[in-house]
Amino acid sequence: MDWAALERENEKLLEEFEEKLREEGFSQYMVDEYIAPVERFLQEYLVRYEIGRPEEVGPSDIDFFIGEECIRRGREADTSWLGVTLEALARFYRFLSTKTKVAHLEAILKVCSQEERYLDKIRAYAELNPENWEDEFQQWASDFLEK
Repeated sequence: MDWAALERENEKLLEEFEEKLREEGFSQYMVDEYIAPVERFLQEYLVRYEIGRPEEVGPSDIDFFIGEECIRRGREADTSWLGVTLEALARFYRFLSTKTKVAHLEAILKVCSQEERYLDKIRAYAELNPENWEDEFQQWASDFLEK
């Protein structure tokens, strides 16, 4: 796959999604709040890990992305990013489904509706024991594979 070309396609999709959000009446602040996590998912996650096109990914890709976001943010107390990220991804995938067939749309939307599950994961991450961190982290990370 030509990853540079996919990155350009994703950029175009982001521009179209941003326009759609504005048409729906969102403030510039909310547009920016929604675009940021979708851009990280498309460009930093799907392209960097060479996973594939956004319409081809499955719910596990959303799951792993959220897990990576938990790790990236560490033990910060503010978890408001989570709801915004999940809502942004759900909105993006609904938008994308109007443009092309999304292979696992319903499953992706279901994963995006599980904010409480992810909040539990964030709390569990914050409570990992530094003395046994590696083993506990492996268990924490493996839970993203279980539904």
